[in-house]
Amino acid sequence: MLKDWIEVELGDVCDLKNGFAFKSKEYVEISETMNFRMSQIRPNGKIDLDHNPKYLPDEYAFSYSDYLLENGDIVIAMTDMASDTKILGVPTIVKQDKRKLLLNQRVGKFFNLNTNCVYIPYLRYIITSPQIYSYYKKLGKGGVQINLSKDDILNAKLPLAPLPEQRAIASKIEQLFSELDNGIANLKTAKSKLEIYRQAILKQAFEGNLTKDWRKKQPKNHGNHVNQKNHSADNLPATWKWVKLSEVANHITDGDHQAPPKASEGIPFITISNIDKSTNRIDFSNTFYVEKEYYFNLKENRKPQKGDILYTVTGSFGIPVLIDFIKDFCFQRHIGLIRPLESINQKWLYWLLQTRLVYGQASEKATGTAQKTVALSILRNITIPFCPIEEQNQIVQEIETRLSVCDKLNEAIDQSLEKAQALRQSILKKAFEGKLLSQDELQTCRQQPDWEPADKLLERVKKDSKTKR
Repeated sequence: MLKDWIEVELGDVCDLKNGFAFKSKEYVEISETMNFRMSQIRPNGKIDLDHNPKYLPDEYAFSYSDYLLENGDIVIAMTDMASDTKILGVPTIVKQDKRKLLLNQRVGKFFNLNTNCVYIPYLRYIITSPQIYSYYKKLGKGGVQINLSKDDILNAKLPLAPLPEQRAIASKIEQLFSELDNGIANLKTAKSKLEIYRQAILKQAFEGNLTKDWRKKQPKNHGNHVNQKNHSADNLPATWKWVKLSEVANHITDGDHQAPPKASEGIPFITISNIDKSTNRIDFSNTFYVEKEYYFNLKENRKPQKGDILYTVTGSFGIPVLIDFIKDFCFQRHIGLIRPLESINQKWLYWLLQTRLVYGQASEKATGTAQKTVALSILRNITIPFCPIEEQNQIVQEIETRLSVCDKLNEAIDQSLEKAQALRQSILKKAFEGKLLSQDELQTCRQQPDWEPADKLLERVKKDSKTKR
């Protein structure tokens, strides 16, 4: 910390107000008054008013006016899930649209900010720093949910710089973040283009175009064993046919519908949050566990085996995962399990399940409002193009040859995005430690008419406050 800086508690420069405990029975279908809940605060510190919004009667904006939020207010999440902590202690700045926002319980609003000694954008960046975030995460208390009290939040220690330096730091962070955001936007654009290319390859593959030349080289009796009565000649090769997904699987089932007894160790229990959509892989690093006895008592068609394909069916539905490894684990009922016939190339089916053809059918027939669900009956009846096993093998080879470079590029982009996030945290860390501004920038700040050491600044502000009282 620089010599003209001092360490203060957050409560020295502001206060915190908790929201009101609005009840779900008070919600209405639509209005211009929204309940601002924790779900509106995203892990990246941004606000998302359209993330699972809940509305209250418009008259509440008058009867609960003490809880109305305004543009520029700083709010903070005071509660999070213990199993998947992402937003605990994460602050964000309110940006309103036409809707009025009422502060919900367990979301705190900073108020009485002493702008005579703290520049609000500087405060927002400082309390977003990894040092403060780590402090809040360690303080979180609770079992299923972890909570921060008002005192926990206000007791956080932060560096107070002279006002001109606060303004310069905030300005430099905004400049660096803007450049970083432009780079991230370019990376995401490249990633979306790769996904377009990926889907184009899959479309070509399952319309038979990637294996057109291969089929020409096959004997005339190639595909004779395929029953052609369901064949639609206008959009499939002559040796292909349309079938239901259930016709190429031994089993299509889902996880146990009873809530499993949790254990501190044992057999991993997978939920949708353990499935990485970007890689179509399972993350076993943060799972629940069940007793071995529970696992061994499950039906065999609910115990994943090598060669099975998991398929998410609720919420973030439509994500297939190929089980290409041997490991004992089980999964929740929001995940389906497809066990292909022995005569089916599992990778062929895995790639097919990633096509828009399959996802479109699942999406069209999914039921529910807040959380869409693809029932097993819907999954079993999804129509897919079927071809002989020899061509399945060739299709897998054609796809993987083309997408191997695409996957490497995608991986490189993901690594760059991770580095960008790490760089963002590094910028905030340097700001917290007083290392972000150069000596020339500091010298410019010291020439400002309102520059004074932070200890004198705080002392003067407190003295002025007492005089006014």
